[in-house]
Amino acid sequence: MLFNTIKLPLVCLLILTYSEFFYHTRKRLTTKTSRAFSIMSVYAEIHLVAATVTEYTVNNRDTVPEWFNLLWHIVFLLSIIGVCACMLVYLLRYVERGSGKPCKTQRFALITVCILCSLGVLALPIEYVDTENGSYSLGGKAYALYAVVVYCMVMMIVNIIKNRRILDTGCRNVMITSIIIFAAAAAVQIFYPYILLTGPAVTLIVLGIMLNTEDAYLYISHSTGLYNELGCSEIASELLLAQKPFKAAAYVFLGETPLVRREMIALKEKFEGDRRVICGTIGGNVFVVLPSRALLTARAGTSFPEELPEWKGSENTDGEIDCAVEIITIDPTECTGAADVIGIIRDIKVKCEEQALQQDELTGLLRRAAFLRQADHVLSTGNGFTFLMIDMDDFKSINDTYGHSVGDSVLKAAADSFTASMRSTDIICRMGGDEFAAILPGVTTPERVEEVVGRVRKRIAEKNVLPDDRCRIGLSFGAKIYSPGDDSVGDDFAKDIPSFQELYSEADAALYKAKRGGKGKLIINN
Repeated sequence: MLFNTIKLPLVCLLILTYSEFFYHTRKRLTTKTSRAFSIMSVYAEIHLVAATVTEYTVNNRDTVPEWFNLLWHIVFLLSIIGVCACMLVYLLRYVERGSGKPCKTQRFALITVCILCSLGVLALPIEYVDTENGSYSLGGKAYALYAVVVYCMVMMIVNIIKNRRILDTGCRNVMITSIIIFAAAAAVQIFYPYILLTGPAVTLIVLGIMLNTEDAYLYISHSTGLYNELGCSEIASELLLAQKPFKAAAYVFLGETPLVRREMIALKEKFEGDRRVICGTIGGNVFVVLPSRALLTARAGTSFPEELPEWKGSENTDGEIDCAVEIITIDPTECTGAADVIGIIRDIKVKCEEQALQQDELTGLLRRAAFLRQADHVLSTGNGFTFLMIDMDDFKSINDTYGHSVGDSVLKAAADSFTASMRSTDIICRMGGDEFAAILPGVTTPERVEEVVGRVRKRIAEKNVLPDDRCRIGLSFGAKIYSPGDDSVGDDFAKDIPSFQELYSEADAALYKAKRGGKGKLIINN
């Protein structure tokens, strides 16, 4: 007899507890909507416990103390008020995120209604009705509850209709379904008051929201465990609601997908335990760092890291992946929504990828096409410069003797030597294979060219990348000095600026003479 009385709310309690156990053990969004849902689920659990107890006490009033029965009735009624209020707050949070404006008036009205009706539940009388099908309670306490339920349901309908264009489809559908379920349960309660259906209704609503809008898998990247683009968008929406400028950071990884994922997971471990930030991923190769809302609303003592850790790669990366980090400031007054924030981060991604396309993957120097564009710009200024061609001597023998991995190390060592020996204004390029080129603006005399070449030779001699002394890293140089008014390139050179191809041919011819003359030499064509 006891089990028959309490079996329906008890079964619902077990189902909801089982579902919430797995929900709360998984990573989930840390937004106001998710917090509203978490509070609602707690109220739902309390309600099901109270429903289980009151289902028994109301039908066994002759053996149960009156105060005990009354206490659990109050808990039962207040927990339904809590569930309804959280449902409306949950919807309002979505409205706020979609519109970018806080619903302060509606929240204040909801708080007022809930307080007044909760006082009614505590103060108004309760009545018990016995029927052959079972007993139930009525009276002022129940009517105070009905007032909250009606108010919340009506306001939810109004908000769904009014904000249908800005509400997410999943949220809108699950809220409409929740209203229908509650309305159906209320109708049954009115016509058959001895059948207690609030427990199943609350269970279905919580499970529906959990599966449709609070499912962790909707917001988590399965490959990295970070928040995905949808999750980042939800977090950004909430940050914008605070109406305060905030900083974000983007680590853009460039390399093969498996390596990018490995690096993201390793970088994620660097931020674990730091409650100031929330980490996500956008576009598959961008590691995003956003401030937590607690950090954004903190008055003092906490700030977003001004300098984030540079990421040079985890162990055994071996130069196979590049990473660029950029910190940006987001001004809510300049953003219409989270899409603008995601767009800014995507622009950084595109910029870094385009820049990478201009750089040689092995050496980090400019590719030929990018070098050509910069060379044309230097030519258009009409100022003097030197076009320098560099070729490695006997590079094939290094590859044949030590293998291509050592050959790659030699190429990188040479590129590092060029970068370290030349100025930041010099333009350096890997033309292909073991051939390099450089434009040296302002260098217009043989003496200065020899000075640059001497620094390069000294730097390359300090590199110790070969296993033994059977081979040495040697370099040959060919240079073409261009000074305004020089007519050594073409018949009309004094009148017209030379082309890249003309300069390249002159410098390449000088390089050929250097290699033919015994290698390791510098030939200047001026």
